[in-house]
Amino acid sequence: MRILITGATGLIGSHLLRQDNYYTKAGTYNTNRLVPAVYSEFIKCDITKENDVYLAFESFKPDIVIHTAAKASPDWCSKNPEESNNVNVMGSKYIIRQCRETNTKLVFISSNAIYNGEGAPYNEESEINPNDLYGEQKAVIEEEIKKSKIDYIIIRSMCVYGWNNPYERKNFTTLLVEKMMKGESMEVTDDLYCNFIYVKDLCRIMWGAIEGEWNQTYNASGNECLTHWDYTKKVNKIFKFNNHIKSVESKNLKGYIKRPNNTCFINDKVEKVLGISPQSI
Repeated sequence: MRILITGATGLIGSHLLRQDNYYTKAGTYNTNRLVPAVYSEFIKCDITKENDVYLAFESFKPDIVIHTAAKASPDWCSKNPEESNNVNVMGSKYIIRQCRETNTKLVFISSNAIYNGEGAPYNEESEINPNDLYGEQKAVIEEEIKKSKIDYIIIRSMCVYGWNNPYERKNFTTLLVEKMMKGESMEVTDDLYCNFIYVKDLCRIMWGAIEGEWNQTYNASGNECLTHWDYTKKVNKIFKFNNHIKSVESKNLKGYIKRPNNTCFINDKVEKVLGISPQSI
């Protein structure tokens, strides 16, 4: 089985490449192909260019594409609507089109941002009603996939943590640890609830889904519904830092667009269908 991973230098993509299994894997990159401790084929591909996507498929001839490439910051997307649309919507549409034309299966990484935060906890059948641009973009692609008649798996996740590729952007946890180590200040929201999930657990869920029944959607996260401040206190307890991290209401955080109040998941399907239970924080 040949699997092409888009965004392979990012947090999820690089961990997928690192995990040992019997698949033949390759990863796409746009500007950076440096991933420590990964020995894999890399294909340069700007997903906003349809010909790049075509050439990546033509070169590797995948049986499955795991599409992790995205602009995943709601704040950045709201400030850069055209560029984020090019990546999150048009780039994803090019991948869907190539999957359809080459009879390739697709695993798509979606988000808790498709929910408005008023009906938590959410399962796979909960109403999709995003309240920011990033969530709207993810919802659009979920619908495009379902209309495309390709075999698919949609994995909705959130607050993924783990040691990132040092040459790529940090996740909330590694940024938090860096700030703590340097004794720098940081403000953390204390009024928005979500589920944090360790990146290796998310990868296990993805591999398990691939081995199971296709044309499925999974809400995949940890089981602890916490604010970022609750989570920060747990991190601080583990690392025992003396720090300058402070809690703040989300409305008072500069440059932070309004988020849903609570997007915690119900993980019953992942646990019952795939037999996978993410570990606690």
